[in-house]
Amino acid sequence: WHGLSAAAKRTALLGFLLLSGAHTIIPDRSLFDYWTALYPIAYYFVGAYLAEQGFAIRKRILLPLLMGAGVLLALASFVRDGGSTFRALPFVGHSSVYVLAVTVLFFLFVLRLDLTALPKWLGCLIRSAGKATLPAYLVSYCFDCMLYEPLCSSVPLAANQLPYYFLLVPVNFIGSLLIGYLITLASDALMRPVRMLMDHI
Repeated sequence: WHGLSAAAKRTALLGFLLLSGAHTIIPDRSLFDYWTALYPIAYYFVGAYLAEQGFAIRKRILLPLLMGAGVLLALASFVRDGGSTFRALPFVGHSSVYVLAVTVLFFLFVLRLDLTALPKWLGCLIRSAGKATLPAYLVSYCFDCMLYEPLCSSVPLAANQLPYYFLLVPVNFIGSLLIGYLITLASDALMRPVRMLMDHI
């Protein structure tokens, strides 16, 4: 990403979004099934692009957009399921362009929050959590395997799994974030001597 020109960054961003998310908007999605695994790179590129461009959208506009996008996604799921039992279809998965839109709006809203208005310890906690998100994401698969796989085995129907998520999702999130933060501290401690050495070369 950092080695690309501005035009190449836009091309790469659109390309990864198309490859990873087209299966949710194009009827014949078999052409794109293989590429859905690229969604983590698409998310990274979106985040890097937003960090560089710094979209200044007011919170009073972002919040209704976020709520509206969430409601539309829920309604689309309801309609696709024919008003019956919820099914975990691709258009509500990680690589869905609709889920990506909700995610981007959510993080744009979070970025607009004034941390100085929060208690000092809470602002520090949020900033520390922000540094640990990448390792937290990488280790979250371990929690997925420990928490969700046994649930899916014992409760195969997605609609019946939903009540358990109120417990499992926070456990997954907090556990992943704690381990991600420990990994961040360890990597900083290991890399500090390397950076000091490089500064003297």
